[in-house]
Amino acid sequence: MALRSGLDAQQHLTVALDSQDLGQALRLYGALTGRQLLSPTNTVAERVDDLLNGQLSRWRLVSASPEDATSSELTFHHDGMYTAGHLKETLEEIFRTNGLKLVAVGQRYFRVGTAP
Repeated sequence: MALRSGLDAQQHLTVALDSQDLGQALRLYGALTGRQLLSPTNTVAERVDDLLNGQLSRWRLVSASPEDATSSELTFHHDGMYTAGHLKETLEEIFRTNGLKLVAVGQRYFRVGTAP
């Protein structure tokens, strides 16, 4: 998956990364890619909205999903220790190490599977 629109791979940032916390890694990956982890609790309306590229949200027939806690975990600035591209690669390595594979679902989501 690519970085989210408007985020340059060379953009510096700071993050307190705990390589043992897969929940944090998934939230950070979502913040970098502009996608959300697809939950089995997503409603039919949310799934249809995704198939329609967010048209139901734009018409305010489906409410937008709330932002997660990544704003307090991820800070963008010019002298950060990581770059967005490096952090994304680091997160993908954490997922591979744990036998996980992330798969894009539509335009707004991703799901977690097991790597072959």
